[in-house]
Amino acid sequence: MTTSSKFYAVRVTVGQEANVAKVAALKVQADGLSVKSLIIPPNLRGIIIVEAENAGIVRDLFRDIRHVKKVVFGTISKEELHRMLFQEEVEEEFKEGDVVEVTSGPFKDMKGRITRVNKEKREVVVEFLDVSFTLPVTLSMDVLKLVKRESE
Repeated sequence: MTTSSKFYAVRVTVGQEANVAKVAALKVQADGLSVKSLIIPPNLRGIIIVEAENAGIVRDLFRDIRHVKKVVFGTISKEELHRMLFQEEVEEEFKEGDVVEVTSGPFKDMKGRITRVNKEKREVVVEFLDVSFTLPVTLSMDVLKLVKRESE
């Protein structure tokens, strides 16, 4: 009789996902638990996905491991897991002269013009428009939203 495995989410301390997964993998080998995979989703912080036959195995596996908060109730569908792992990010291409708005951080809701783009570091230098003096500030592209293209 073949049993189908299910995917379970385990909440852990943010930043400790790899450490908890390593300890869990050693525990699987030592105790011979029937766990098929341990997945650390790149876009979800503080979560480990475990592929196992039932929730009891997952609870036994993560019992007494540091930084484990809890086994989340319920299972994760394969479609939802696929979306978590292969989430396609639409990267916005910023160019010099574009007007952008800051979406988070100390400069939230301020608008500025891009003066320099560093694609490798994913950073841009912005001079804010609504201030009385020009002060170039380096910001991550992740906190910017395009308002107007240079060519418009």
